Amino acid sequence: MLDDKLNTPLHLAALEANTLQVCQLLKRGADKNLKNVDGKTPLDIAMEGKHADIVTLFRVTNMRDEFNDYNNPMDDTVDSVISDIARRAAVEKLNGS
Repeated sequence: MLDDKLNTPLHLAALEANTLQVCQLLKRGADKNLKNVDGKTPLDIAMEGKHADIVTLFRVTNMRDEFNDYNNPMDDTVDSVISDIARRAAVEKLNGS
């Protein structure tokens, strides 16, 4: 689903600094390389907004994609980082931060 500026839900979650939503969208295979009408990817938007956790999520998932060999030890590390960020975002959401 796209808005009138071709922003995907992933673009919008990055714009809103919604770390938990970004994590869930990435887990479900959202395309992180799509560009909106301004030529920006969700990563570009997160970087502009200085949303460090979201930028880290994109970079870590990019690393995982590059090293996607089965049973690669990097997979467990990447999954652990993603889980830690998601867990922290969930706690912040519960605490109203």
